[in-house]
Formats: sequence, structure tokens, C-alpha cells
Amino acid sequence: MPLKTLANAAKNKVRDYLDDFDYLAEMGSIGTYGDIIFKISSIDLISPESYDVAISSKVKKHQIINNPDITEFQGRNLRKISLPIKLVGTLTNINKSISTLTNYTEEGIDKPFIFGGEKIGDNNYRIENFKYTVAKTDVFGAPLVVNANLSLEEYIDEIIPKKEKEIQKKGVNSLQKDVITSLNKVAINNLKGGRLW
Repeated sequence: MPLKTLANAAKNKVRDYLDDFDYLAEMGSIGTYGDIIFKISSIDLISPESYDVAISSKVKKHQIINNPDITEFQGRNLRKISLPIKLVGTLTNINKSISTLTNYTEEGIDKPFIFGGEKIGDNNYRIENFKYTVAKTDVFGAPLVVNANLSLEEYIDEIIPKKEKEIQKKGVNSLQKDVITSLNKVAINNLKGGRLW
């Protein structure tokens, strides 16, 4: 069998594992979660097949006798992301990837989830659940293809009031900065040698 035919057969087999992604055409990173880089390339691969974002809100229902329930909106729930990925042993270090994802899950590490150059949501996410299946092994039992599922949940460690959040998003313009700097200088000059309380 000619070498070119063998190369084409191997290339087609790899493409089957990647669910028909053309990995030769997609060379760059398509997303990240901490140290995990989702990319499709000829040397390194952690390939997301798709991802789902679940957005929901909280409501409380108050039961009234002989009347319909009264619904009270209580705010939003934490966002959730489901992400199935495929690891191919000839293109990435499967054991290292599994170890990193296990560590993130068991240590409760939160990281930003970035896909297509955009951060998903304003907050970080932590892996709530990590499950993987070894789909193919070599003759020694080492994994060649692993299908994994990640369930991520939004991680908010601090409540920021809405008004303060809007100010943070807007930022401080240069005139406001100048005024603040001037006021600080005056306050510092007035306090020199004096007590703060």
C-alpha cells in the first residue's frame, strides 16, 4: 500500500474521532477554561463538540385559598454550562488533561470560561461535575480517545450592589480622576502632622 494512501487513511480515521472537524483548517485556540485550552490543531487537541448555557430565574409561589398562586420574582439563578469534550491521545496528553480537570473539580477552583474570544457571563465558573469515558485504548490499555462531560456552575464569591456594579462598568473619566487627585492632595496637606481621628 503506498505511503500516501496510508497517510490519507490515518487522517480520515482521526477526522472520524473529531466528529468531522477539519483540524487542519482550524489551527488556533477556540476557547479556554483556566489552563485548559480548547483547540483543534495537528499537535494539541481538546475538542469541544458543543456547549450549552442554562440561564434561569428564581420565583416563589404563594398559595392562596380559592385563588391562583401569586408568583414573586426573587432574582436569577447561577448560570450553568454543559460542555462535552473529546480528547485524542495522539494529539494531546490525555492523562495530564484529566489530572488538571480532576484537580479543578476536587479543589473547587473557579476560572473564567472563554469561547470564541468572548468571556461567557461576568463571573468565573467552577466545575460542578466532571465525568469521562475511555472510548478507545491501545494494546496496553492506555487511553487513545476519551469522551468527557463537564458541568460548570457560575461562581460568585462576593455580592456587588447593582449601583456599584454600574459605576465599575462605566469607570471613572479623566476629569473625575483629576478632581479626586486634587481633593486627595488637599486632604493629605491638611492632615500632615495631625491625627486621623
